[in-house]
Amino acid sequence: MVCWGGRFVGHPRRYNMPLKLQLYHTQGVPNEGVYKAIIKIGGIDFHVIVDTCSSDLVVRGHCCSRTQLHDVGSWPLGHGTATGEQSVVVYGSQTNRIAWYKDEMDMVPDATDAGTYHPVSFGVIVSSKSHRVQGLVMPARSILGLFARQGTRCCGHGILDDESFVKQIFGKQGYFRNPVYSLCIDRTGGTAELILGGLHEGIKGWVPLVSAIEYPMLEDCPHCMIRIRRASVVAHDGTSLLNFPFVLARFDTGNTWLSLPRSAYQRYSCITRDQGFAGLRLELDNSLVLFLPAFLFSASVAEAQATGFGALAEDTTLEDTLMVIGNSAMKGMTVACNLATAELGFGGVFTMVNDGKTVGPYPFVGASMV
Repeated sequence: MVCWGGRFVGHPRRYNMPLKLQLYHTQGVPNEGVYKAIIKIGGIDFHVIVDTCSSDLVVRGHCCSRTQLHDVGSWPLGHGTATGEQSVVVYGSQTNRIAWYKDEMDMVPDATDAGTYHPVSFGVIVSSKSHRVQGLVMPARSILGLFARQGTRCCGHGILDDESFVKQIFGKQGYFRNPVYSLCIDRTGGTAELILGGLHEGIKGWVPLVSAIEYPMLEDCPHCMIRIRRASVVAHDGTSLLNFPFVLARFDTGNTWLSLPRSAYQRYSCITRDQGFAGLRLELDNSLVLFLPAFLFSASVAEAQATGFGALAEDTTLEDTLMVIGNSAMKGMTVACNLATAELGFGGVFTMVNDGKTVGPYPFVGASMV
């Protein structure tokens, strides 16, 4: 037994094999539309948003406003494992004041080998200044971040050289020996599976994350971004209605909507699935091609227009070149991350490798999710 954090606990857990977690979608819950996992921290169950563009583990404190829909675990402030440190964490236009703690975490709360643990540092939301979406205040929510803070110069050389939560579980003393993870969202969008320390089958290709060495405008932007060589709005006959010669994009499961670059948003902000186009064709590095069918995101873009949601507010310097792909546009897709090599991998029904021979209508135009 080990005495840690003021009490006796069991033996540290280390997974030699990948860990599969089943996620559920908060469909029907106002201002959510995200995928959540259930983990245990200090003996308390938390329903946490799985966020591929956050770096930390942050949970709600018991002082935060609570509703029946969002009452999914809260941390007792004043707990003996507080470190005494405080900071501010910003998610979009929501600003949270955070108190930092250390305690034992179990990512399989119903495991038979009870008493195993992993010590982690995590933030507890002490107060939250929220923005409004569709006239309602966004509540403080617990978040499990999966992207190690990128810094400014480290992409392409691994991204585990910081003190983020991701390093705590994927670093040398962490849960997993293999610093990779993979998220697969089913075709209906109702559920998803997250593999930590391993990958789903069917990854068709990998592309590098970009860095401030290539693009100085990213100097102060820690998000996980890739380069889209060409983005096209594709008609049902396969022709391109609108082309973007260069776009940066991030795949953000903590975000529901698809956010287009400003020029595209101004032209297609009223997109609906019957307005004469089939979807978006994204040509990535290494000849990888993604197709986002219009029926996956058309409603979200129209809904976004009602709230003034074009380019994201926190990325105003990138609004002409940034596309944010939320989970509503990722149904049927697998997105993987190799933290050691700083690459994203893609698979699923709308992913292909361009062999240079494709002519005529785009192969996925008219494809169905069922």
